[in-house]
Formats: sequence, C-alpha cells, structure tokens
Amino acid sequence: DAREVDVYVKKGEKITDVTVVSKNSRGVNVVFDDYARIYMIFFQKGEFIESWGINEIRTDKRRVKVNVVQE
Repeated sequence: DAREVDVYVKKGEKITDVTVVSKNSRGVNVVFDDYARIYMIFFQKGEFIESWGINEIRTDKRRVKVNVVQE
C-alpha cells in the first residue's frame, strides 16, 4: 500500500519517461537519457494502473508519487 516510490539517479542523469506494459503490469520502466531501469511496484490483487508519468502512477485505488533521489 505504498504511496511513494524512490527512483535513484546519479549525478547528471535525467528521467525522460516512465512507462508500464499494461494495466496489470507490476514492473514500471523508468527511462533515462540512454537507458532504462525497471522498478517493481507491487499492487494489490485486482488493482489496475490507470495512468502514469514522471511524477506519479495512478491506480484505481491510489496515487503513487515518484520521488527522484540523487545518489
């Protein structure tokens, strides 16, 4: 039931996109300038992803804020 997820970035990195494969997806693909990392966000059974972006992921039950953390 987390309401936030931390995305760690190195100095000089910039997040350019956040994507998911489907509304049932458990992996969130965070895209940087030249590569991507996959973050696993576990949702409750029956919870569906409705929308996503660089700042947040919305499901039918909650909003998950994406925090950018400098390493």
